[in-house]
Amino acid sequence: MIMNLNNEVKITGDLLDDFKFGHMNNGEEFYISTISIPRNSGTLDVLKLVIPKRTLEIEHPKAGDVIKLRGNLRTYHLFDEKGNVWNELRIFSESIRIVDQDSLRENYIFLRGDVWKMPRMHKTKSNRIVTDVLCRVHRKVRKSDYIPCICWGRNAVWADLLEVGSKIEIEGRIQSRDYRKGGIIQKQEYEVSVSGISTYKEEEDEECKDQVADAE
Repeated sequence: MIMNLNNEVKITGDLLDDFKFGHMNNGEEFYISTISIPRNSGTLDVLKLVIPKRTLEIEHPKAGDVIKLRGNLRTYHLFDEKGNVWNELRIFSESIRIVDQDSLRENYIFLRGDVWKMPRMHKTKSNRIVTDVLCRVHRKVRKSDYIPCICWGRNAVWADLLEVGSKIEIEGRIQSRDYRKGGIIQKQEYEVSVSGISTYKEEEDEECKDQVADAE
């Protein structure tokens, strides 16, 4: 399988449940599960995984195993029995292996794409400046994934100056958070917490000098 160099995920964490059948596409079975990865603060990010059956059969991981995974972050269009439709981010697993229980946990993502919507700067309840950036990342099969990213501090100020169509590269981690309405948790949301962001010129295939990194 050819890796998508525009969208690279490297994670190591605790598998929370056994893989179960998710869906079938073009005659191939795909299985789903969840993985937890601790932040430096101790908060756990619980992320959803999708893996082809042929990849899953190499290692046979089970709940409680610590796994190292390589893949990419994709947008999945989901719907329920009532006809409600929504988008959800899941990690598509291209390789997986079981590692020692004391292995260092890892949560890293690299994205290379463009700004799909105008960035939006605002303040959190704790008065931190953040900017929301929606990054469109192309796959190799004429599809695109639309990935919400959140920038902090100096990165937030810099990202707020970006325009729709700006070519950007992002490094960070994938995080989960509760979406609340009226004080009640409605669902889990997923986004990329940005640690470094820069622009690049596609025709030259190199980064511009404008760059801000490691702001959080």
